[in-house]
Amino acid sequence: MRKVGVSAIILIVLIMVFLACIQDSSYTQEEEIPEGMEIKKVGDLQILVPQGARVEKTGKGGLIAVESTSEFTSRKIMDLETRVNKTEETQNTLVMKLDSIEQRLSKIEKDIENSSLVSKDGD
Repeated sequence: MRKVGVSAIILIVLIMVFLACIQDSSYTQEEEIPEGMEIKKVGDLQILVPQGARVEKTGKGGLIAVESTSEFTSRKIMDLETRVNKTEETQNTLVMKLDSIEQRLSKIEKDIENSSLVSKDGD
């Protein structure tokens, strides 16, 4: 009976020490966040990671996985390529619209010139 009580006390002390360690490893808002980094909340923890990095809790053990540098870089390059392609498409659309507007404006200018000539000839 005495062994159970001592074991329970030791277990409680270990749990309290473990919780204190986890709490100390959390990133606090009082600390300055380095450039290019951000704080992500995973469960009860706040972790300092590169901006845009994916963080996920894995397994039952509560392990936290931050994506590798190569995964992060590859994902960012793919995102950048997608944005560049969309920008090029938008730019092409805008160029076509601008050409159309220029053509209409040129036609309107010619119509105005012709109507001015007609009204001068009629006077």
